Amino acid sequence: MFERVLASVYGAILSSQSHESINEISSFILSNIFAKEEVYPNVLVRDFARNIIEYANSHNLVGFSESELKLARPSYKSVFPKTIPSNEDIDNEYANDYEDKTIPKHRFAQDKIIDSMTTEYGRGTGWYGDCGRYVFQSNFSNWSNINIDKLSNYAVEIIFNKFGYDAEKHGEFDRNTPYTGRGENRVERIGKKYQWMAMYEVVARVADNFEMTDPSTRWKDDKKYLWYNGSVEPSFRDIDPTFIPPDSTNIRLITPPNYNGWSDDFENWVVSKNDLIDSKEVILNHFQNEDWLSLDRHIEFEPNKKLGDGDHSGSYQRVWYMINAYLVKNEDFDLVVSNIQNKNFMGRWMPESVERYNDIFNLEYYWSPLLEIYDNEYYGNSGWQNIYERRVGSDEDSLGEVYVCSESHISEGIKNRDLGYNISAPARLLFETLSLKNDKFSGSWVDKHDELVMFDALTHAVKSVEPNLGDFNYAA
Repeated sequence: MFERVLASVYGAILSSQSHESINEISSFILSNIFAKEEVYPNVLVRDFARNIIEYANSHNLVGFSESELKLARPSYKSVFPKTIPSNEDIDNEYANDYEDKTIPKHRFAQDKIIDSMTTEYGRGTGWYGDCGRYVFQSNFSNWSNINIDKLSNYAVEIIFNKFGYDAEKHGEFDRNTPYTGRGENRVERIGKKYQWMAMYEVVARVADNFEMTDPSTRWKDDKKYLWYNGSVEPSFRDIDPTFIPPDSTNIRLITPPNYNGWSDDFENWVVSKNDLIDSKEVILNHFQNEDWLSLDRHIEFEPNKKLGDGDHSGSYQRVWYMINAYLVKNEDFDLVVSNIQNKNFMGRWMPESVERYNDIFNLEYYWSPLLEIYDNEYYGNSGWQNIYERRVGSDEDSLGEVYVCSESHISEGIKNRDLGYNISAPARLLFETLSLKNDKFSGSWVDKHDELVMFDALTHAVKSVEPNLGDFNYAA
């Protein structure tokens, strides 16, 4: 499929240090996708194509004109059909009569597509397909001025009339493809692949012709409306072609300290401070004969359990440590430190790393214009934040202002769970101030001299040297 070709090209460009062909690639994309009477009606094709242009532009690899950049950016142009088929139209054209014993069984693969694409109330209460309700219908939830049931019929029409699904070719395979669940890496029906392509086209045409609700205002009375940005919210991305996991020889691990202070006398143990691990052992780490500082770390210990087991059932003893690193402005440093001394940090009232799911690819941080969507408190604050001790009776006076040093970049893998990841990464201010760039493998960052500065090793460490942070100091 074309979108997979472009996904591979995009991943290769972002992962490569060599860009000799970027001019030719960009010229092909502009001419064959965007400079058309109708922009290629597939939301993923547009996504990868547009962001190849954005990357080349942001890294000054190609000299684009303003008109070329405007062509590559949404909103786009496409035709929306004046008439959409009804259920009767679909049934008369493509459905088969299960009572008719003369119909070859492989022909019923067509009916499987129709059933799968049925939305929640598209054919009455309780008669819907998983894809129709939980995938197709769900992905249009930001558009309120559409008829989702009819759009599903439109997608079915595209599958048969435009893409040419043929039960004579594909029906026997599809009829005998077992259902393996939604959450597993799976072999899909050929018809299901046609369903994905049809959804990507219908989304593209809807997005070009109907404004959607601004996701940050969807629960408000005064909703705002905008044109879809073409890539995220909603996101149709199902793989991250920019994620390259480290191989077995490049995995960097920090050995955690040991805790052996368990006691059968629970009442004494729970109040005892004896044998607790010194917090410095959790903050300061040693790796390859160098000192590293934890910026984001959560480790826990349980008796007779290995670190990371995660099963707390039946356990009545547990010790855990959570480390969050913050930047503080020089002029506020003494105030912040004095305000947070002798505080009880239970309740997690201090700012923590924001979590970014699926929408932004690993190597799109922090150059991509797609990140502009997160300049909104609805998506979690990742900038300077005031500290408030949120307790009963608190007057909510600020204890100072800090900047969280890390954020979590998470992908669930979706189509391939083996390629999911949860990377603790440097926050934008740290990334840009230290002039960091991505290392060869995901989850580590180097400076302009290609020297390793940060890496995620279940713990996220930063090299323990005096960084050039201008007006900033560390406070933990």
